[in-house]
Amino acid sequence: MDFRRLQDPQSDTRFLTNLLTAELGPQNPTPDAIIITGPKLMLDKRVPQDALKEAGSAHCPIFYLNYNFNPRNNPWRDTIGSALRVYKGLEYTITLPRDLGSALGDMMQRMKRTGIAPTATSLRP
Repeated sequence: MDFRRLQDPQSDTRFLTNLLTAELGPQNPTPDAIIITGPKLMLDKRVPQDALKEAGSAHCPIFYLNYNFNPRNNPWRDTIGSALRVYKGLEYTITLPRDLGSALGDMMQRMKRTGIAPTATSLRP
């Protein structure tokens, strides 16, 4: 790790921007869907939307499952959720196990409606 990166107060935002543009841009072959999971991520600066728009968008549904243990204390959209507005991604807040089941069921229904019928073998990490 370069010491200058550690000193850069915007390194976390730059890292996330690079990750999103690389992984959510056009891909060959096109995946059935892109699913992002993790806890809420609150950064000081937002991901620049212009950089995301320039990179292009994947030609598949994008879903974001964010874990929020206490949504009443933190009801605001996090950094990843804000960035995904450019891609028109769907965001699901997971607080309880049943929320995960509901989100997965909704994602499968949406994919079927768009003509995507994922199977267990087409799902990859």
